[in-house]
Amino acid sequence: MTSRVVSRTGVSEKSGSKSEFSDPSMSMIKAPPEPLMVCIVDNDAAIWDSLGFLIESAGIPVATYASAREFLELWDISRTGCLLVDIRMPGMSGPELQTELTKRNMLVPLIFITGFGDVQLAVQAMKRGAFDFFEKPIHHELLLDRLRQALAKEAAARPEAAEKAEFERRYALLSPKERQVLDLVVQGKTSLEISGGLNCAPKTVEVHRTNIYPKMRCKNLAVIVRMMMLKRVVDSDGEKAAE
Repeated sequence: MTSRVVSRTGVSEKSGSKSEFSDPSMSMIKAPPEPLMVCIVDNDAAIWDSLGFLIESAGIPVATYASAREFLELWDISRTGCLLVDIRMPGMSGPELQTELTKRNMLVPLIFITGFGDVQLAVQAMKRGAFDFFEKPIHHELLLDRLRQALAKEAAARPEAAEKAEFERRYALLSPKERQVLDLVVQGKTSLEISGGLNCAPKTVEVHRTNIYPKMRCKNLAVIVRMMMLKRVVDSDGEKAAE
């Protein structure tokens, strides 16, 4: 059974908060021009047909997949805003799909559909980061409300995530020595102090600093310093989460 994608007017969510990373020089990866969709992953055609019709009727684009494997092969990450997944499926189950997406660092809001006796599995999935779960029979209005919230959350997070990824890409262009110089600049060191710490001439430090600007595609050192400080916070949070 193949997937299908239905796109209508979709939802339009606006975030009132401005990204900490928001800077014209960092906005190289744009949000998808089309609205984010809900992906339904369920081996029961009757379920994903009825839920697909419900969600489409609310003006939200939908894609349906008959299995977790099919979803992993065919899904469009640029359009996917939320997953609606049956917790029990033959082959790869809903929680196993959640684990696989986490391994791939492809994190989008995930809502589980559970049957009788599956609540404990859903609670465990929530502890691993699932957005919500619904027990059959599903309350349609509550489901639509949670889907809209999940889509709004994903839409708000994407610009900041894209800017972080773009910053990381530019940072990777720096040579090891340029990274050392930049790190010391962020600490407030002068070129003379940096040259003493790196055992090189001040002129060499200035050359490295000059090379940093085009690679980072920023004309303002203050922007680079701010981004580096925020990068440290993000890296620190990631290390804590991994512990």
